[in-house]
Amino acid sequence: MDITAYIIIHGFAGSLYEVSYLRDYLIERGFNAYCILLKGHGTTKKDMSKVGYKEWIEQALNDVREIKKDHDDICLIGFSMGGLISVNIMQRVNVSKLILINTPVYFWNIKLIIKNIISDLKNNKRDNIKFYIYSSSKAPFKSLINFFILLNKTKKMFCEVKAKTLILQCIDDDTVKEKSAEYINQHIASSTVKYYDKGGHQVLLNSTKDLVCEDVYNFIFY
Repeated sequence: MDITAYIIIHGFAGSLYEVSYLRDYLIERGFNAYCILLKGHGTTKKDMSKVGYKEWIEQALNDVREIKKDHDDICLIGFSMGGLISVNIMQRVNVSKLILINTPVYFWNIKLIIKNIISDLKNNKRDNIKFYIYSSSKAPFKSLINFFILLNKTKKMFCEVKAKTLILQCIDDDTVKEKSAEYINQHIASSTVKYYDKGGHQVLLNSTKDLVCEDVYNFIFY
C-alpha cells in the first residue's frame, strides 16, 4: 500500500486544466498525485447551476475517501476555492498536510483590477479586459452565491485546522486579496506562508508555476 496520496482540488468555475501541471510535476517525481473534478464543473454553466456548495463538498469528500482506500495518508492541495473545499473535507477525514494556493478569504482586488484595465487601455491591449469578461461569464449567478456562502462558512473553520499547512499567495492576484493569506496564517496553528511578486490568480498556468511546484515539493518531501 502506498503511504500518501496527494490530492489536488481546483477552483470555482474551473477544471482539472488549471491544476494538472502540479499533478504531473508530482507524478514525475514519484508521488501519488490525483486531481478531483468538482461536481458541476468542467462542462457547462447549466450543469454548474444544478449543484450547490454542499454537493461540491460531498462529491469531493467521496472522491477523497475512495482514493484513501489505497493509501495510508492524505495531503490535500487546494487551489483557490479548492482550498475552501479542502478545509471542509478535513472536518471529516484525517489529513496530515494541507497546501493552500491563492485561497480566498477576501475576494476581488478591485484596485488591482482597475489598474490592470487602465494598463490595457494605455498600452492599446485587451488581455486583462478579455479575461475579466470571460471570467464573469463562466459561472451562473446561483453558483456565485453558493461560492460566497461557502467562503463565509469556511472562514470560521481555519482555526480548527490541525494539519501542518503551507500557504502560497501571489501579491498580484486580482481575484484573491493578499491579506487572505495573512488571515489564514493567523488562524491556523501550524502554518507557513510564502508570497510571490508575480503569478496572478491562475499561478499554475504561467511562468511562476515552477516556483510554486518547487515549494510544494519541498514542503511535502522534507
